[in-house]
Amino acid sequence: MEKKDTNIHSEYKASSKDEFLRYLKQQDISVPARTEGRTSQDCERWAVFRLLATWATGDYFSYPLRLVHEDKPDFRVYYSERELGIEFSEATSQEMAETAALAAREGKDSLLFMDQFKRGTKKRTASERRKIIQDKKFGAGWADDEPEREWKLCMMDRVLAKTEDFNKPDFEKFDKNWLLIYDNLPLPHIKIDVAMRYLMKHLNRYWLKKNRYDGVLIETGNELVEIHPPKWNQKPIIDLWS
Repeated sequence: MEKKDTNIHSEYKASSKDEFLRYLKQQDISVPARTEGRTSQDCERWAVFRLLATWATGDYFSYPLRLVHEDKPDFRVYYSERELGIEFSEATSQEMAETAALAAREGKDSLLFMDQFKRGTKKRTASERRKIIQDKKFGAGWADDEPEREWKLCMMDRVLAKTEDFNKPDFEKFDKNWLLIYDNLPLPHIKIDVAMRYLMKHLNRYWLKKNRYDGVLIETGNELVEIHPPKWNQKPIIDLWS
């Protein structure tokens, strides 16, 4: 078995597609549990390398290629005299994550109902979280297309928050600037076509901004959603690590 690489190199060069895919496959993209030391870099590595594998397999790049891992943005790809920036963000419920982590630390095998952690949920105290863990009560539930509307709003939260970073003086701009969002939201199964219809309407005003990302990428489950105004498409994520 090939030994996995647990570190993201600050710079890597590939002379061919096969070489780049071999490099990606050798990377360890496993994500530890939150109670076992998970970091934001673990999620970043998981999402960005799966994106790169999907794009490389689909012949998005030409070679030679240079991949640089730094900050602001998180990754840069140089190929065919083109420069591509990728900034990463995770869409998640911090409140649900902390409640689940508390349950794990205290050895509680608790089922958490996702509707108790909707967007805008206020930060709870430890005692309030323990009550949720112990009560195991349903919340208000989800009605009709509420999950899709919730998803749309959470995605827009991430887009707008990261665009603020994009507009800071120390954020470097490239020929093409992508925002990659890893969907880790506590939502029931959503109908992606419905959710995207709502999101695209919200993004109409965003595309009018002068200083913004050129496009948005969303990894949701095993699907990659590519949003490049005024269109979007969906494709399966290539998993080299399964």
